[in-house]
Amino acid sequence: MNQINKEEIRGVWISSHFNSPVLTSKKTILDALNFLQNHKFNYVFPAVWNQGYTAFPSDVMDNNGFPRQDIFYKDGFDPLETIIKEGEKRNIKVIPWLEYGFAVSPNPDGGFILKGKPKWSALDSEGKKVQHGGLTWMNSLDPEVQTFMQDLVLELVKKYHGIAGIQGDDRFPAMPFLGGYDPKNKENYKKKFEKDLPEYFKDRKDKEWKDWVTFRANKLTNYLEDLSKEIKEKNPNLIVSMAPSPYPFGRDKLMQDSDVWVEKKIVDFLHPQFYKSSFHDYKVEVDRIIAKFEKEEDRRKYVPGIAFTANKVNLTSADIVQCIQYNRNNKLGGQVFFNYEGLRKNDDAMANALSNFWGKNP
Repeated sequence: MNQINKEEIRGVWISSHFNSPVLTSKKTILDALNFLQNHKFNYVFPAVWNQGYTAFPSDVMDNNGFPRQDIFYKDGFDPLETIIKEGEKRNIKVIPWLEYGFAVSPNPDGGFILKGKPKWSALDSEGKKVQHGGLTWMNSLDPEVQTFMQDLVLELVKKYHGIAGIQGDDRFPAMPFLGGYDPKNKENYKKKFEKDLPEYFKDRKDKEWKDWVTFRANKLTNYLEDLSKEIKEKNPNLIVSMAPSPYPFGRDKLMQDSDVWVEKKIVDFLHPQFYKSSFHDYKVEVDRIIAKFEKEEDRRKYVPGIAFTANKVNLTSADIVQCIQYNRNNKLGGQVFFNYEGLRKNDDAMANALSNFWGKNP
């Protein structure tokens, strides 16, 4: 078994400054890491790519005519550099989280990214910009777009030697099911199937639709495989970590064939977003993994994402502890919580419950 898969991951996502104060200053980062260390966490996943901005100074952004860094950081403060440095002191591993992935903006026009690079837009069958999950998307099958995101990832690998890995999520690599109608992709479809890509699919359960899903999903799997190899070539010790939507929803709606990512050993860890409002519903998702993957080596790659609040329901600490225990019983690799703010609610009630459990059950 890979050495990095042996320890239990006790991780937490840290949102961007749009939704959390943690990454706004050295003091807030120190406070958060001290808190996490005291409560026995060992991994953090800070957001570094949101709404078309990087949280870190980026030559790749600059070279493409975009802001070098999120304009929030007017004084040039680099939150990633700080959290890496302070994480090392506390034995907390840092994996930058490219939260927005191939999505770029909550604005329908795609914000400054797609204004500057209109040909990067993901298009639906009517030629309109693709919007999904309240966000406007780049075309994840376009070679220039793929290279841009690859360059951002490799810039992180090259520039920040203290990171433990790289993480994508339900937007990276991904494509909303309505996308893929740019001229080049339509041409590629025609070459493969010897017919035009339909503008409208009558039945999204028939073979023709499934072929269309598979066609796009395979391209994204190949992209992730190539990217993973490049990351490992730069540093074989880095963790390739993805946090997709749960399978098969992620495959059918976002072209994320995440079971294949595990089977082909493309990823070191998979953090499917099992954001469920009860332990019972969470257990259903884990049971699918258990049924699919019998080898411990494969199961330990699964480190599910657990939300403290799902479908507007706040999970109890008892629910969360049951989830952790069920992961352990079935040889999963740990868990990552969404998100840091949930630990601090109600006078740190959830963090204290987790720390108490880990203290009694190391």
